[in-house]
Amino acid sequence: MNILEDLMNEHRTVLGRLNLLEEVEAGDDATWALETVRGVAEFLEQDLELHLQKEEKLLFPALAQRIGEDGPIRVMLAEHVEMREGTKELGRLGGQPELTESDLAAVGDFVELVRGHIDKEDHILFPIAQRELPGPVLEELGGKAAALTLEEAQ
Repeated sequence: MNILEDLMNEHRTVLGRLNLLEEVEAGDDATWALETVRGVAEFLEQDLELHLQKEEKLLFPALAQRIGEDGPIRVMLAEHVEMREGTKELGRLGGQPELTESDLAAVGDFVELVRGHIDKEDHILFPIAQRELPGPVLEELGGKAAALTLEEAQ
């Protein structure tokens, strides 16, 4: 599998978790909301972080050799920082006794950030990578991504 297919599959998984967070915003079961925020935060701390590392350590450097580090890559890296901060905030929120209206607004802001980021990657950055990087390079990066573990990446 090439790296772009792998990353887009992971995006679909993350979008599923974001759907759960949107249900937290709209729901009225406080216990379920806290458990959901806690569970999504745990998922993001592991799986989203590994996804970001695949992009930062594999895809972005290869693509930067073709298009430079400015522009879309710089934007994506800045958003990765914001998403990591948001993931930490979700973890903090999941550890509270209850979620306030302000907390729910923060959850909504995080969902919006990540959805927007995924949209930019899927519709702007990844098509650029598909055009700029030869198929064998994408396949090689996909193999490296499949073998990458969070411990190795950090």
